[in-house]
Amino acid sequence: MRKKVFIIDGPDGTGKTTLAQRLSETYNIPIYHLTYYKDREKHQKQFYTATEMIKDWFYKSEGGFIIDRYILSEIIYRKIYRPDEPLIKEAELMYEFMEHRAAIGEIEVIIALPENRDKWFQHFSKLCEEREEMYSTEKILEVYEEYLEHWKKLRYNKHVMRYDLFENMEGQNKNKITDINDAK
Repeated sequence: MRKKVFIIDGPDGTGKTTLAQRLSETYNIPIYHLTYYKDREKHQKQFYTATEMIKDWFYKSEGGFIIDRYILSEIIYRKIYRPDEPLIKEAELMYEFMEHRAAIGEIEVIIALPENRDKWFQHFSKLCEEREEMYSTEKILEVYEEYLEHWKKLRYNKHVMRYDLFENMEGQNKNKITDINDAK
């Protein structure tokens, strides 16, 4: 069986990295984490590298990996927290590339976005108290709303899924990982 490429994106504190770790264990594939770097060149390079990895993967018969954050994070966080910074070159093309590759079933995109926004905001606020978060609570609800708008656009694609950390941490799906080929 050919292994999968997963792209996991969503606001801070929505369980992206925890989900990535579980998928990594389930599918025995590595995780690549993208983050914000003040060094513009270093920041851009990680997106180009991730895109090249996805393109190269299409020509291989095995392997797979997880990208923890991708172009949605760049588009949304730059818009909300860094509006004076230019968007990285080819960001819109990367977004279209991701959307197209998911539409034809070559990658799985997971948007980590809890249904209960207020519960997530309380959870995020607590995380800010317990550990150093890159972003404060000041504008994080705007980030959530932007992801929600993208989810509304992408949700009709069967290879774009929504992950709710509260449902998976507390609800009937607690600790449940289903092989993507067994999903109905």
